[in-house]
Amino acid sequence: MIVQVAKELISANNPKRYPKKLHEMSDSVDGEIQVLQWNGPRKEAEGIAKIVKCYVETEGITLGEVLILAQRGDIADTIFKELEKLNLEAIDYYNEEIFKGNMLAQERFSLLNLIANPEDRVALRSWLGQGNVDWRANPYSKLRNYCEESGDSPFEALEKMASGRSNLVGCQPLIDRYQELIDTKPSIIDKTGLELVEGCFPEEIDACRKLRELSLEIIREDTAPKELFKTLMEKISQPEIPQKRSEISIMSLHKAKGLEADLVIVPSCIEGLIPLIDETKTPNEQQDELEEGRRLFYVGITRTKKILILSSVLWMNVGMTKSMKIKHTVSGKLARLQSSTFLRDLGPSCPKPMKGEEFIKRRFYHAK
Repeated sequence: MIVQVAKELISANNPKRYPKKLHEMSDSVDGEIQVLQWNGPRKEAEGIAKIVKCYVETEGITLGEVLILAQRGDIADTIFKELEKLNLEAIDYYNEEIFKGNMLAQERFSLLNLIANPEDRVALRSWLGQGNVDWRANPYSKLRNYCEESGDSPFEALEKMASGRSNLVGCQPLIDRYQELIDTKPSIIDKTGLELVEGCFPEEIDACRKLRELSLEIIREDTAPKELFKTLMEKISQPEIPQKRSEISIMSLHKAKGLEADLVIVPSCIEGLIPLIDETKTPNEQQDELEEGRRLFYVGITRTKKILILSSVLWMNVGMTKSMKIKHTVSGKLARLQSSTFLRDLGPSCPKPMKGEEFIKRRFYHAK
């Protein structure tokens, strides 16, 4: 069945783009497909976690044979937390847990970034905000307004304030934090190799252990800050994912290429996420994005060896849909979402959608 729906998905597009025919492997089993719907993102995350637990406990699926392919980091994070509640071990490959809840690691990485790229505004904003509950939002708002009026960059404005050439009421917390950066940079900026790693990620700071280990794997004697930062970014954003795994793996469709699992779940199959299309682009560019989205979805549904679950959400907070640029219609205080067009392209052999809660009840508790 899975091979058939994959063929249907491809045939709905330009066949010249996908000339390669699909053939079932000789040892493959009949694939199972479920198309599920949930009333909201939280219900979806809770339901997916329950489904994984049920398959593991009642049907012998091991944790390492579960792939969850989410197209946004926040969706991945919500599902990860629900799996944690059920004591199911998982790895979120969106950040591989290097920075998750680890403010000190974030701070030291921002320091390396600002040494390597002194004009990086995102890194500067991160550095200025760290260590404060609201990220020093009020003084930063004043700094931003000042920069808009004066034409100075945040760096230029802070340099003037730190040196006493300018004074902006209410910005002292930012100046103090920026002074910490000024005081720290000289001891690291000219370092290379092992000395650079020791300066950025000292052995005595346990929170930086993973960053330190990664750095030690890639440095040479002459590795400078810019090269170390660039290579670390690549390692963190594109981690190597083993073929054999012992935990549930959560990642994007793109990262799943080349992997397989007994149970594959694709959450939030809704228009605006799958496919993700920028409506400000030209029609030709939007068509290219549609085809790329179809290719990624094809990658996702063909990762499974046994069970494929395609999940979608019916309702969402209006503000959330706007921020995520998801297609919707407003109904009262909620946004009604539209399932991904790719689900309709899977052909007649694909099962009709059913409520996620109903699936759990029928599949795992029917006999009880």
